[in-house]
Amino acid sequence: MNEILYDHIFGTRFVANLSGFKVSFAQRLEWFQSLNFYADKKIGFLAYLPISFPLIFFYLTHFKTVSNIKKSLSLSLVLTILVIPFIAPNDGFNNWGPRFYTVLILPYLILLKPLIVKIVASKNWKFRMNLILIITYSFLLGIVGAKIQKSKTSLVKNFRSITKELNPDIIVFTDYLNLYSIGSDYTKHISLVSYTTEKNDQLIKILSEKMKNKKIIFVDWHPLILTQETRNIMNAEKAKGGYPISHWDLNRLESSLEKNTSNFHILDKQLYRIWSGTIKGAN
Repeated sequence: MNEILYDHIFGTRFVANLSGFKVSFAQRLEWFQSLNFYADKKIGFLAYLPISFPLIFFYLTHFKTVSNIKKSLSLSLVLTILVIPFIAPNDGFNNWGPRFYTVLILPYLILLKPLIVKIVASKNWKFRMNLILIITYSFLLGIVGAKIQKSKTSLVKNFRSITKELNPDIIVFTDYLNLYSIGSDYTKHISLVSYTTEKNDQLIKILSEKMKNKKIIFVDWHPLILTQETRNIMNAEKAKGGYPISHWDLNRLESSLEKNTSNFHILDKQLYRIWSGTIKGAN
């Protein structure tokens, strides 16, 4: 079906991430760090679940005595942790914990049980205390991750009210975080990210020729929310890995929209500054 609809047996998800399979070995090593440890504000699998270290050590030292099933599971666990960064198309937009390793959850729990039982049964209070601290640490990281996700969910809810009010046909964003805030409304609009002023000009020209009377909005963070200084700092960090936030020439954008759209308005809505207009069409 994928071959018929999208001209590729693995479908659109694979095609969209195709460039990620061609990155350098150095990039793969950076992804190994971010997916398994920590990099670019991304909490990796082992940093999220530090109990993995004693777990792996336990099965390495007891490999000959454990069942064949646990041998297979422990080997699969280690190999998956090692291999995933070298076959993944990216390290995630906002990776937090075991997102890329969900396949390991069940075997991980199976392997973890005898270790927990052994530590709890131990008379060594240091082992017990360390176990409590490690579990508490992972639990707290889970709460932080949930709060981050909740904040992004609120972005989606807030932006949905904007799209409902303005009802645009085309939405152009400065960055992918903005794009993701559109949520399920993505399927109701033509949604794009434009990284340069030149791309904006090209887009407006093409739309003027092909999409007359369609409503378009350009969306950026409000300057009081995201100052130019903050934008520069964030982009410097994103240069190490991630998607930058565009810097549009606003005078040029406004001039182009005034020329090529009717009902042109500049609106401040919630966290955003929005340029809105209805495409006139080519003369």
